[in-house]
Amino acid sequence: MVLFSTIKPTEMDVMIEITRKIHLYEVLQTPSGRSQFEIYHIDPDRVVIKTKSGTIISIPASCFIETPKFLREKNWVRIGAVHETASNDTLESHLQNFTHGTSVASYVAPILERAGIVEINGNRPAKLRLRR
Repeated sequence: MVLFSTIKPTEMDVMIEITRKIHLYEVLQTPSGRSQFEIYHIDPDRVVIKTKSGTIISIPASCFIETPKFLREKNWVRIGAVHETASNDTLESHLQNFTHGTSVASYVAPILERAGIVEINGNRPAKLRLRR
């Protein structure tokens, strides 16, 4: 049995939804639709993905838990992937608080969308918002 002892009960909902709705080895698309990635591992502390090029990226649970808080009271927010100019009002700039230089917004957004927590507008520039 896995215990979520380091995560507050109100915060667990995001990781619970991810584990309920996303399956190992499921392939998701980045918001641009130009690339895919595979869900490689999920546990209470992280989601590990494998990119199309074979790179393994571990995304801390805090990225998923804190994103709804960041989006609350906002409308559409730019995802701001690495190839765009990051500003302070993008998901990418927010996630830098938890990933220390690794660009993960293009992976976090579709995972949260698949879990039913956010919706993505894939038009350029891609944006997301909390599901209402």
